[in-house]
Amino acid sequence: MAENRQSFLSHHTLTVPAGQTRRVNVTGTYFLCSESSAPFRLRLGDREATFFSAGLAVRFQPGDWFAFIEITNPGSADNEIEFFVGTAEVIDARLNVVTDRPPAAVTVHITPPKTYLKTHTITSLAPAAEESCPGTDSGNRRKEILVTNLDGTNDLEIRTAAGASIGFVLARTAWVLETDDDLKVVNSAAAAIACRIAEVFYDGIPA
Repeated sequence: MAENRQSFLSHHTLTVPAGQTRRVNVTGTYFLCSESSAPFRLRLGDREATFFSAGLAVRFQPGDWFAFIEITNPGSADNEIEFFVGTAEVIDARLNVVTDRPPAAVTVHITPPKTYLKTHTITSLAPAAEESCPGTDSGNRRKEILVTNLDGTNDLEIRTAAGASIGFVLARTAWVLETDDDLKVVNSAAAAIACRIAEVFYDGIPA
């Protein structure tokens, strides 16, 4: 089967069955294969056939030309071939064209702020005694506070700086709260309560 065409530059799509040859009658000096399912054998005019594949191109020297092309499919399946042929050369500038593209994924690594631990020196609160726990230390903001009640019977009370009760640390338990508010630990019982108080502050993060 043959196709008769002549063109300054023409675009062709050709299906070549397995083991067969297709001929296109076209005069030209340039051939570019833009797409193909598999490698194939290409013959330009009366020159010797050679293997070709997508992305390859050939241009004849000035004064030389071909009057037809033959494409042979040596494979076992049909070969879909797309090509340009003629006397002008195709320049692929698609990589220079700016189009809308989805934004690329960006991985952000977040370094947590540094902290330090500050412990209170008291180990026991007398009856009706209280321990103040400011929300800042040398200007640095508190991250969280930990109060441990070592007594086996009595509870400790947690109050705001203004004296409002906000909770209790039950006997033989620990209480943790993330806050930078000023607090008080209060013993409302009739006996001394053994306890531990520790606070975590941000290093360099002001209140």
